[in-house]
Amino acid sequence: MAHIEELFKKYVSTPISEKNREQANLPSKATLLENKFGTAAGMWFFDKGTVFISLPGVPFEMESIIENEVLPRLQEQFVLPSIFHKTILTYGLGESAIAERILDWENALPEDIKLAYLPSLGRVRLRLSTKGPGFKCFGKQGQCTN
Repeated sequence: MAHIEELFKKYVSTPISEKNREQANLPSKATLLENKFGTAAGMWFFDKGTVFISLPGVPFEMESIIENEVLPRLQEQFVLPSIFHKTILTYGLGESAIAERILDWENALPEDIKLAYLPSLGRVRLRLSTKGPGFKCFGKQGQCTN
């Protein structure tokens, strides 16, 4: 309720409605996910190894809660592998010509590295993928740390 009162004090000239006051009520088993930009809190429930998340529908409020609350909690709670990609851009040769030229190299790739041929007009992207320990990525730009 203190958060809602603070938002109204700073940004809203009308009195707090009963509907806004009701938004301060959370189920007893919910953990609050702070909404810095609105009155509807997000909620985190954990039951029998499963996480349930409830978020407000306003896109920028939901995105902020996901970025600042949900993703960090998921990274703390679960050890999840990350998928890593490296891409090689080729130009001037088709997919089958490239496949012939790199056949020995492709066959020598470690078993955990997969190669995908991603053709488009005039070029073929060769995407190498593998799984590894999770990285923590923040923000829309995806700045990552190990």
